[in-house]
Amino acid sequence: MKKIFIAFIALLLVFTFTVPSFAATEETYVYDMGTVTVIFDENDTWDAATREAIAHRLVYGDDDTSTTYNLLCNLFGHKYETKGVTAITHCVQSSQPRCLEEVFDLSLCSRCDDQLVERTGYCYIYCCP
Repeated sequence: MKKIFIAFIALLLVFTFTVPSFAATEETYVYDMGTVTVIFDENDTWDAATREAIAHRLVYGDDDTSTTYNLLCNLFGHKYETKGVTAITHCVQSSQPRCLEEVFDLSLCSRCDDQLVERTGYCYIYCCP
């Protein structure tokens, strides 16, 4: 009984003084590009390079750098993963509300680089003075 008690106290001390460590990642989900702010959901599984490329495409237009030479996409079609992205264009109008908020459904193929962008909604908001 004494050995079990000592083992229990030892395990209790180990778990008490053990400091869990987690990797602190500074992920960016908001991209400011000139007069446009692109906002991604924090639960997105896309990496930072993909989000930055998407933000660049939404702000500066279609660069069409997709390579759809994947054999699976040619045979079975694309396998799209769709997420919502918000873009706010600042100071669009001279009177209030001045800023334009647009919501996009962005679909990326998980097999190749093909992208589909569809604007699902927009409204003018009170953002800038």
